Order: sequence, then C-alpha cells, then structure tokens
Amino acid sequence: MKRNRLLSILSLLILSSCSSVLSGYNSFGTNTVLSQANFDYVKKNVTGKSEVRHILGLGGNKKQAMINEAKQDLLQNYQLKSNQSLANVTVDFKYSNVLGLVSQKITCTVNADIIEFKK
Repeated sequence: MKRNRLLSILSLLILSSCSSVLSGYNSFGTNTVLSQANFDYVKKNVTGKSEVRHILGLGGNKKQAMINEAKQDLLQNYQLKSNQSLANVTVDFKYSNVLGLVSQKITCTVNADIIEFKK
C-alpha cells in the first residue's frame, strides 16, 4: 500500500510539474529624441538571448547580468554601423520549471529595432 501511494505521488509529480511564466519590461533605451523624421529603420525586431539554469535555486546569473548578455548577443549578431542605434528596446524573461522548483530554466530575450540617422 505504501509503495503504491509513493508511486502514485511520484507519477503525479512527474506528469504535472512543468510550468512556464513570461514577464517583460522596458529596461533601457536610447537617449536620443526620436520626435523628428531624421532616421530610417534599418532592421526591425532584432533579438538577442541568454539562458541560465538553476538547480534547487542555485546557479546562474542575476537579471541585470542576463540582460547584458542578451544585449551583447544581439549586438554580436547585428553589428551597428556609424549613425546607427537601437530603438524600441524591450526585455522579456521566461521562467520554465521542471519538477516543481528542482530545476528552473530562465531565458532572457532582448528585442529592438535598428535605426540609422540621416546625415
């Protein structure tokens, strides 16, 4: 009886313990004023990502470090040229739990548009 109960609880835990949460915010942006039509969009919705895994709450980076890594990934994939800048920058976090809080994967995604100022 005890073995069946333990097996039932373990099965229930394994089958129902995956979850995912998405949160996001604007954390930084350009310091330039985009009120005039003195720029063109070079590329829209470019993305950079960073991921960490926590096991029993240990490991991985803090949010600001993840944002910096994701931004560096974005800039490595889409190198800015002269007179170009990032605009409309957003940051999203996705939390995926496996087996309750035993293992957690956090994905940080930075999205932005690349603009180029006219001379």
